[in-house]
Amino acid sequence: GAPSKNRPICSNGKRFCSAITGRIQNLTHDIASTDPVYKALALAETVRVYISVVYDATDPPQVVSTSFTNLLNSITIAFDMQARRKQTAVSNGGSSSFDCTNVLALTAAEVSLYFGAGAYCTFSATPSVLKVIFGTAASVSPSDKFALRPLAISSAAVGASLRTLNESFVVGLPAQPTAPTVVLAGSSTAVGICDDLVLDGSSSYGSGGR
Repeated sequence: GAPSKNRPICSNGKRFCSAITGRIQNLTHDIASTDPVYKALALAETVRVYISVVYDATDPPQVVSTSFTNLLNSITIAFDMQARRKQTAVSNGGSSSFDCTNVLALTAAEVSLYFGAGAYCTFSATPSVLKVIFGTAASVSPSDKFALRPLAISSAAVGASLRTLNESFVVGLPAQPTAPTVVLAGSSTAVGICDDLVLDGSSSYGSGGR
């Protein structure tokens, strides 16, 4: 099951560490009975306890790379295995998407600040890749650092229960970035010495929605 105060957990979020493999635990026992015959019996001085250690099926996912997509309208977060999030996805525009605050250690206001108003997250067709789809006026830049929300993501493997801890990542450059193309249109082809010239750049493209 998930980590709890009654279950040791490695600070690095992995299956194996000294807190588990080198653990010493004190046991106490007592016996009570309403039967007068058994009630009069003294406890045995030696009690043998046999422990069988069962480790989790797999370690939690780790981030291996994060980068802008080539169109500059989203970032991809790649894990070292197929992953899933704790919550159930909510339909958004016909796809399985969800609020990024569920998986990223950010507030709703911070998500809007960095990724734009209306931004959302979704796992791609390959469950080992998490995508952050930008909304309006995103401000995130290469080298910005973020972290996954603790205990929000686990392996998709059957029987996996450990979830990510202390997992952060730095946003990298796209593999083949789209270069912005600037298109300027003048308000007139000819102006007088005292006339105003208005330049319109609304036809420019390749800016990734910025």
